[in-house]
Amino acid sequence: MIYERLLKGLAYSAEQAWNMPEGRYEIDGCSVLRTKKIVIVREQVDNRWNIVAFPRVEHFTTFKNAVVAFCASDYPGQHQDNNPAAIGTIALTDLSQIAGHQAMVLDYAQAHFRVGSETWKIPRNLATYYGGWRYRCLKEAIRLCGEKDSELRIIRIYWEFIQEASGGSSQNKNQFIVDLTKAMASTSFVLEQAERYIRIFRSRERS
Repeated sequence: MIYERLLKGLAYSAEQAWNMPEGRYEIDGCSVLRTKKIVIVREQVDNRWNIVAFPRVEHFTTFKNAVVAFCASDYPGQHQDNNPAAIGTIALTDLSQIAGHQAMVLDYAQAHFRVGSETWKIPRNLATYYGGWRYRCLKEAIRLCGEKDSELRIIRIYWEFIQEASGGSSQNKNQFIVDLTKAMASTSFVLEQAERYIRIFRSRERS
């Protein structure tokens, strides 16, 4: 079992979760959320938190092939290599462990695949089916901040990049912003723009 865990990475925990009813579990030292469509695995490595979305087991091979091609072409040796079969990853750095701040910084929110008809890409219908992965991961990130009595920060340059990707139009919002807004909707967290970063923190008035 130990060898299988090392070979599959976090996919091992996701695979175990698919054998259980919908709900939240502790599997192999990770917090795992099993939903109807997606499994979210939350892992801490030193001051880094990885929040990784996995598809149904029958789609593991399809996403694994897409990850291998994605890494080989664009991002060799990056986070996708660590989680074969995953849909995407959100990574956070916990500043409380390195700078004494009760904050987590969003490092990236990255899909592990490209969409297309080629055998090494994900078909459009499958990408649409799992389109909620980033919303689920962002919601998990906000939940983590709540558990740690922390706030989520997005460096301004990254936020401006996101805004530029949306064309600067409120009628053409970038999907990241849509997902973030949706993830905050059922919480007491609010968004505030500071000079160097965007703060997402719990409002005492809404608690």
